[in-house]
Amino acid sequence: QGYAYEYRPVVLASFALEHQLFGETPVVSHFFNILFYSLCCLTLFQVLLQLLPGYSPYIPLAITLLFVSHSSHTEVVCSIKNRDEILALLFALLSFHVALKAIKLSKQWMFVFIPILFTAALMSKTTIVSFALLIPIGISLFTKTPLKTVLAIALLLQTPSYFLLNLGTGFEKATVQLGMAVITLGIYSIANYKKTVENVEGLMNAAN
Repeated sequence: QGYAYEYRPVVLASFALEHQLFGETPVVSHFFNILFYSLCCLTLFQVLLQLLPGYSPYIPLAITLLFVSHSSHTEVVCSIKNRDEILALLFALLSFHVALKAIKLSKQWMFVFIPILFTAALMSKTTIVSFALLIPIGISLFTKTPLKTVLAIALLLQTPSYFLLNLGTGFEKATVQLGMAVITLGIYSIANYKKTVENVEGLMNAAN
């Protein structure tokens, strides 16, 4: 009908596969939207469990149930076209989950899945790019992860963002990436104020 959208190959692939297997059947499309949304909610619950290990599991459960029942999500799930929103969030939450799991288990080889999953999220809808900032901030605020690991995760998220964001020039893209890095560093410094002060004092003493 003449509509034009950004490059969203993951969403197009899901519709193409669905059409190939089931034909043009709205019931099937709605079923898959509900399925993907359910996976989003389950992944969100797992992420919250990892972010709040010292709290009762009923708190992550309550947050997830609030997310599940939020009225603004009705249109996203009911509209077949809005599968891009659901898939983008699903892959972004999966990248968050993998990052937290890799930190908890001290398995750096798992980091390779972070940019892959986040690329899939961006290829579903680029507005999910905010997670390139939210994930490092979440890790900084709720875990005791070293700064170098947080920055490494931020870099893994920002790399596909640089290539997939439609901002025109490389300078504009680099400016956005630098801004995200500065914000991440600032939040980490605030969240780990005592440790940051000790590091600065150590550097000053070494310089003297």
